[in-house]
Amino acid sequence: MARGEARARRDRGRGVHRPGARQVSVPASDRLVFSQTVEGLFLRALKERLTERLKDRLAKEAGIDLRAPLKPGYSLDSWDTAVTVAAEELHPKVELAVAFELLGAALTQGYFDTMVGSALAAMLRLIGPPRAIRRIERSLRSGNNYSQTSLTELSPSHFEIHTNETGRLRDNLRGVIRRGMEVAGARNVRCTVLRFDETNTVYDIEWDP
Repeated sequence: MARGEARARRDRGRGVHRPGARQVSVPASDRLVFSQTVEGLFLRALKERLTERLKDRLAKEAGIDLRAPLKPGYSLDSWDTAVTVAAEELHPKVELAVAFELLGAALTQGYFDTMVGSALAAMLRLIGPPRAIRRIERSLRSGNNYSQTSLTELSPSHFEIHTNETGRLRDNLRGVIRRGMEVAGARNVRCTVLRFDETNTVYDIEWDP
């Protein structure tokens, strides 16, 4: 038996799902967030809440000028700063982790209003939660160049998601995942950070069968 086939059978027995074509890990310095992600959060989801002060801070602190055409991509550091600025400006009375999750859910909703995101949303609704969760890496990679995931299936509606998201953005991704699964049709979605270190975050996600 070929080594790859043997590993695939072993993974299936353990409830592990790996994406078909494994992406080479992108160094932190080369990680990019694409323009449609920035558009989804700031020009779609938050368009009614964009103040001049918020625009000024985004341009000065994150290098994201919403008064000019968006660049094709922005560094992960710029994106981290941009989400932090939005959290401070729009959710000043809640903990930063909660604000990041709220902005993650808003990002997903706004992203699905973009040209790229609308096609993704339609597909997720069509295939439903069990298949949507299994293609999470491809979904995330439509908005950046670095996301990597693997899944451990605990039941048909309960998974561990292993990702290479780190830092404060792990809570942003928690909101992204939760809202994405809701759009796919999952009910009463619960998504929590199970554990993390300097290079990875593991989420526990469950929804009503």
